[in-house]
Amino acid sequence: MSLTRKNMLHQFVSKNKPIIALALVSGFLSSLCSVLLPLSIGSFYQVAFGESSGKNELLGRIGLNLTSLNSFFVFFATLTILKGILTWLEHATMRSIEERITHDVRSRLFHAQLNHDFDSFHTKSIGKYLTRYSSDMLAIQQYVSKGLIKPIADGLFLITAFSLLFQLNHTLSKALLLVFLAGSVLMILVSTLQKQSNESRRNNRSSLLGFIEQRLHAIATIKAFNRSHPEELKFAKRNDKLYHSSIRFQLINGLNKALPQVIFFTAIGILLRLSVSEGSEQHASSASLLIFILILLYLQSVYKRLLRVPSLLSSGSASIDNLMSVLNLPHEVMHAGEGEIELRKNLSIQIRNLSFEY
Repeated sequence: MSLTRKNMLHQFVSKNKPIIALALVSGFLSSLCSVLLPLSIGSFYQVAFGESSGKNELLGRIGLNLTSLNSFFVFFATLTILKGILTWLEHATMRSIEERITHDVRSRLFHAQLNHDFDSFHTKSIGKYLTRYSSDMLAIQQYVSKGLIKPIADGLFLITAFSLLFQLNHTLSKALLLVFLAGSVLMILVSTLQKQSNESRRNNRSSLLGFIEQRLHAIATIKAFNRSHPEELKFAKRNDKLYHSSIRFQLINGLNKALPQVIFFTAIGILLRLSVSEGSEQHASSASLLIFILILLYLQSVYKRLLRVPSLLSSGSASIDNLMSVLNLPHEVMHAGEGEIELRKNLSIQIRNLSFEY
């Protein structure tokens, strides 16, 4: 039975449920603290100077009413410490998950390569894959952490924010939601274009690294037969292919960097336009508009991360597919997960193509 991406990820999640749950909770609460900390400053101005602000009104809408300086400073200090703990916890759990997935993948890969059928082992894909080893491992790490786990926490935070926005103004909330959805679809299309160029870039880089390794190992032969110039010409062709494919990739990758900014400020422009539209059914008051802009600014980092998810998934899925092509090559008897005693019972030795001559 061949291993699939879904099976591998399901096995990984089943073995690491506690730490994944901890990463989700800490990520969600950390994002919440990132919003509450600057919002609480509005309460300080309200308590200390008697000045009302949109931040203070927004805090009141979520049930946080700080009526004295002592309560403000206790709340602010507690939130600051909690933010530090949650940030550390989120970072530690996410990086631990990344290291666990690569540890699991490395073990699977080495085990599979040792047990591959002898003819399969000598196919080109084995040597070619080794030159992509580190880059594919990094892409798989980001696929799991930033492409699957972190977006769940960000998505929960986004749902919480929109539930608050819909209580303030339905018209502005619907417009904002439509812009966010349209931006997400646009980023998915861009990531689809990026996938092919990224695969081409990685293949060309792998080919170049493999060529360099082979030629440097054969340096004595190259010098003996005076083949430096022909080898440099071959290198130049591969180097040019890598250069052109990298340029194409970076042009599309630039869109991934630029589009989130455009989408975000387009959303702000639409909110401002709707707030002063004469024909709108619901006029947005200056206070509610300010709250909308504040929440949107706080959502900026979360939404930008979510917009880059399709690109991370595209890159990671290509790396996992390459890994699967190696893991599922024809192999001999593989004893995955068996202990030493079971292995000794089931171990068999096959002798093929053996001859003797005297």
